[in-house]
Amino acid sequence: MNEVQYIFEQDIKDKKRIGTGVFSKTGKKGYVGKMRTPYDLMSAQEKRQLNTNKVVTYSVYDTIMSYDDFKTLDELERTRILAEYLKRFSRKKISEEWGVKPYSVNNWVSQLGLSQPRQTPKTNSHRKEDEPAAGNEGFSIKLVGSFNGKEIQDRLMALAQILIDDRAYSITFVINENDNN
Repeated sequence: MNEVQYIFEQDIKDKKRIGTGVFSKTGKKGYVGKMRTPYDLMSAQEKRQLNTNKVVTYSVYDTIMSYDDFKTLDELERTRILAEYLKRFSRKKISEEWGVKPYSVNNWVSQLGLSQPRQTPKTNSHRKEDEPAAGNEGFSIKLVGSFNGKEIQDRLMALAQILIDDRAYSITFVINENDNN
């Protein structure tokens, strides 16, 4: 057997030995199989006891983190966290928790390019949304939504067709152009 043949056979033996690896070995208990975790080694009673516990979840946004911790975050994290805080808390509350003046919170808001959501306007709570106001009986129409120019033209032309010439109507008409196309 020459030297090349010998090296070739040694290489094959090494690869076979390495290739079998863990698969041909048995564990302490004499089995070969998946990796065992502490949960696998628990008795059935211990598993039931462990699984009956309630899962408690917490939101990191429910409590306001300290101002020093907030300052150590990177800009993306600051933006995300401050945006959530503004949805859940007032600027006054945030500034009290941080121990800073309210204008400091305002500076962070402007620096990160955020704006606090507007408060919803108070509506007349004794009247339902779809119910017309008292004294407004007869024909009424409400058009709400985002439409392209052609859709608005078609709807207004259809509306003009159903109006009676000798009747008096009052109208409030507002069209706002959206920036997004």
